[in-house]
Amino acid sequence: MSHQSGFLRTSAFQTEGAWNQDGKGASIWDFFTHSSTGGNSKGDTADVVSDSYNCWEEDVEALDYLGARAYSFSLSWPRLFPDGNAAGKPNAAALDGVQVFGYVAWSLVDGFEWNYGYSIRRGLFYVDFNQPGCGRTPKTSAKYYRQVVADNGFHSDEPSTEVKGHFPCNFHWGIADSTLQVT
Repeated sequence: MSHQSGFLRTSAFQTEGAWNQDGKGASIWDFFTHSSTGGNSKGDTADVVSDSYNCWEEDVEALDYLGARAYSFSLSWPRLFPDGNAAGKPNAAALDGVQVFGYVAWSLVDGFEWNYGYSIRRGLFYVDFNQPGCGRTPKTSAKYYRQVVADNGFHSDEPSTEVKGHFPCNFHWGIADSTLQVT
């Protein structure tokens, strides 16, 4: 998969730092690097690598210096939900002043963001935060997305440059995942 010139992406484990600050729970990587199993007999950890959590202003300056036009980063899931359960209460320190308005399923949505520069992501489902379990109702976009997936298969081993619908052949198909959407 190729990206546009000036696009950078990192993962939380690579850059976040602040492994035990502001109410963050332990991640799988925290357990792994803090144990002696799995070949970590030296006790090496990744508790603080580049520390973007505390040094984000310097990181933004570095991105500008490098000429980055787009930067995708991730946050550690237990930073948002310390017990690892999305049905649980979010970490108030991590969401300080942030208005949460829903969940989005990426992949197709990411493609629009990357190709067309959309900045508002409305997601594929309405989420009712007043219901136990946060009931989800598919939007029209979810039904359309389901049809795009059905029409294009995504399971064939045969290479194809054709994508049905109104998508250019160089459309960036992302990896499906779920993300807490905030404004």
